[in-house]
Amino acid sequence: LAAVATFALCGLWHGEGLNFLLWGLYHGVLLALHQWFLRLTKRRPFWRTLRRQRWLALPETALTFALVCGSWYLFAFSASDLLAIIQGKLQ
Repeated sequence: LAAVATFALCGLWHGEGLNFLLWGLYHGVLLALHQWFLRLTKRRPFWRTLRRQRWLALPETALTFALVCGSWYLFAFSASDLLAIIQGKLQ
């Protein structure tokens, strides 16, 4: 919860629009999910072993990159423009 609140404040620090708040919340939720996943997998031997596999670094990096790149939509567009994009009305 602290990470989500901190990132929400970081989003508001960038600007006062709803899109900046959403951008911060998005990153905070991603960080909270990552921490939850690490705690969950630490207790299970199979997942602990799987996490140590070096070949997983590439897909993990690609997923992180895709999630962060996707967040730039939240940063770059206003909330009304984001809604239009989602509805397919903005060109």
